[in-house]
Amino acid sequence: MMEKPKHPLSSYNLFFLVQRSRIVKGLDQVGVAITPREVRAVIVENKTKASKKRLHRRSHGKISFKELTTEISRRWKSVDAVSRKVLDDAA
Repeated sequence: MMEKPKHPLSSYNLFFLVQRSRIVKGLDQVGVAITPREVRAVIVENKTKASKKRLHRRSHGKISFKELTTEISRRWKSVDAVSRKVLDDAA
């Protein structure tokens, strides 16, 4: 049986992935515009992940998922026009 193709990520999904990678790597820079290079890197990383179900998900231990989603959604509400255009073009 063939796998169904995945649909493309939305602007918010791309924003979430970029912001999550910034926060986890410790490069948390509020107000810095998102570059096309960052978006391409996140897309490539997302496509290369195996689709197998993992037995256990290791946490990075830097921030809880609830705090992470709250912070990223707050940032999404105030995203600048340059970053939004980059994300919309990539989506």
